[in-house]
Amino acid sequence: MERAGLLALVDAAPGDLPGLTAEVREVGTLGSLGLLGRLPPPRRYRGRGQLMLAFDVGGKPGETRWRVWFADPDRWRIEGPDGRLLISAGDRRWDGSTSDLVEHDGPADLVDAGVLGPLVSPGIVLGLLRLAPIGDGEVAGRPCVLAAGATRPVVPLLRLTGERHELAVDAEFGIVLRHRVLDRTGHQLGLVEVTGLTVGPPDPAALAPPAGTPVTPAAALRVDVPNVHGAPLADRVAQAVPWGPPPDDPAAAEAAITATFAAYTQTDPTGADLVNIQEGADLARWGDQVALRYPGPATMIVDAVRFLCPDVAAVWFTVEIAGRVVSPLVRERAGRAVCVDGRWLVERATFVDLLALGGVIVPPPG
Repeated sequence: MERAGLLALVDAAPGDLPGLTAEVREVGTLGSLGLLGRLPPPRRYRGRGQLMLAFDVGGKPGETRWRVWFADPDRWRIEGPDGRLLISAGDRRWDGSTSDLVEHDGPADLVDAGVLGPLVSPGIVLGLLRLAPIGDGEVAGRPCVLAAGATRPVVPLLRLTGERHELAVDAEFGIVLRHRVLDRTGHQLGLVEVTGLTVGPPDPAALAPPAGTPVTPAAALRVDVPNVHGAPLADRVAQAVPWGPPPDDPAAAEAAITATFAAYTQTDPTGADLVNIQEGADLARWGDQVALRYPGPATMIVDAVRFLCPDVAAVWFTVEIAGRVVSPLVRERAGRAVCVDGRWLVERATFVDLLALGGVIVPPPG
């Protein structure tokens, strides 16, 4: 297989996978390999999902064995140590433990699925490796494309652990059945390997909380992210002093600003330019780097607008990724909107400052 075919195969995973049952063996520590880490703590999940997973924490020292089931694109289950439990049943999802669950609306996202996300949807790791096919093989009874990868230092915060990576990619569905991480001397730092694999629909009974487990609606536990900016929002808005009159139709201008901020990640047909950012040519690739660290659909929710002149507005906004605020630093954050050729856009500096919070430094235009 040529490199282009391998990349297309991995990027499209899990493709038409009808479901599967398997075990996953994890050996050693993968450290800052990040997405190949242990099951994350309970959090709010939203997005796509296609797995069911159960931990089996037995095995040898330094080794964890997981049992895995996949179902339809947004139905899955994860059971972990100490009774940890995550379930997605399409329109509803639960997280917590076998003794206490929290119920949310909407499915979970594979990128939050700990060790399993990069196996089933390896495109989230693809951008951090220079991959090349090196031959054919077999893992868990499945034909595989064997590949070698070297870390691609996109930015320091996104660099994967290890100097070398060895992968076995399922030749039909593009899922990763084995991923070894090595240092520059060839010493193994970590291994994730699928064993006992059977392809086919799993038992649908696993897609419901255990009988008798207490369930609490997420709305009853919701806590607002604290304000870390000092003064209340109304006081900070009042400190913005206009230097000119507002636009002719302030209400229409504010509605346009709100829509532009909500769609700030929208690209042109080439996927390279951000059409709602001032001087947004070739900016999409920088946003994609942050998306590797904070995956999921992102939007800016406008909290307040104050016009400084007809074509400049001070804007306070909150960033949500996959429906949640990932940091207090992106709640009620100050920025600006500018009107260019009759269109309200997110000011370039506002966007660039936001990316800097995610560890991506954008060079000046030109």
